[in-house]
Amino acid sequence: MSSVILHRIEQLIAHADQYYNKRLPIPELDLSLVGQKAGELCIQRLTWHRRLYKLRLNQPLLEQHTDYFFEQVIPHEIAHLVVDRLHLRRTKPHGPEWRAVMTECFGCPPDTYHTLPTTKARVIAREYLYRCACQEHYFTARRHASAQKGGRYICRTCRQSLVVG
Repeated sequence: MSSVILHRIEQLIAHADQYYNKRLPIPELDLSLVGQKAGELCIQRLTWHRRLYKLRLNQPLLEQHTDYFFEQVIPHEIAHLVVDRLHLRRTKPHGPEWRAVMTECFGCPPDTYHTLPTTKARVIAREYLYRCACQEHYFTARRHASAQKGGRYICRTCRQSLVVG
């Protein structure tokens, strides 16, 4: 699967190279993103003009919605890379520069958020089970750590304290 994703990334980069007459780097691919995000582009600034790029994708969502990822999510993240390379100054993440790349270069709608169902992806990402009188709750590692340090969480339905289950 990752070779197909890399091929799509290379297609988009080649198209943007030609469209903007600028040589753009191929980002490193990382399929370890979990939770509700479909994808993100991580930019490590080495100097004012040298950067390393990593494209992180949510593999469980990708496997469930491959076409959507290829048509919308991957172009969305590559558009962030293009904007970063074209405009070395800071720009808004989904500002006019990014919207222009999405619509004019890639021919995609400039949607800033996906509408994919994330229940299965969340099940994979959950780590800690908590219970109350009426249901189960799943805590992230951060919320679990807070609860272990004395943070108190209450169910919105039954108003009882949540305890590790």
